[in-house]
Amino acid sequence: MIIFRLKEELSLPSYQIGIIYTLSAFEGILSGWILPLIHNKFKSSLTLLSSMSLLGLFSTTNWVLIGFFNALLMGSVALHSRLVSILYQTQVPIDFLGRVISASRLISTILAPISVLVAGYLSEEFGSSTVFLIGSVIIFLTNIIALSSSPRKANWGSENKITEETVC
Repeated sequence: MIIFRLKEELSLPSYQIGIIYTLSAFEGILSGWILPLIHNKFKSSLTLLSSMSLLGLFSTTNWVLIGFFNALLMGSVALHSRLVSILYQTQVPIDFLGRVISASRLISTILAPISVLVAGYLSEEFGSSTVFLIGSVIIFLTNIIALSSSPRKANWGSENKITEETVC
C-alpha cells in the first residue's frame, strides 16, 4: 500500500521512494539494537502500545516527512514483532511455545493476504489516503482500549534483563 501511495497517488520519483525505503530499513535495524535499552527502562506493554501508536502516523504528503514516518513505522513494526516474541517466550509454557508461535504465524499468514485484498479494494474505491486514515483510527482506538485495561501495566520478561543476544 505504501509503495502504491508513493508512486501513484503522490507521484514521487524513484530516488525519493528509494530514500524513504532506505530510511525504513535503517530504522528496522536500529530498533533491534535499541530494544534492550527501551525494554529495560520502560514497561513492555507501554513500549508495545507506543510502537503500535506510531503505526498510525502515516498521513502526510511531504516526501521527507513520509520518509521519517515510514522509518518510524518500520521500526515500530520490528519492535512490535520482537516484543510479541518476548511475550510468548516469557508467558507460554515451554511445552506449548512451538505450537503458540506456529499458530500465531499461521494466523498472520492467513490474515496478511486478506488484509491486502481488502485494503486494495478499499483503496480503489475510496483512495489510499482513506485506507491509511481508517487504519490509523483503528490503531488509535485499539490503543485507547488497551490503555484502559489491566495489560497496560504488564512487564513481561523484566526480571531477566534483555540483552542483544536475547533479541537477535
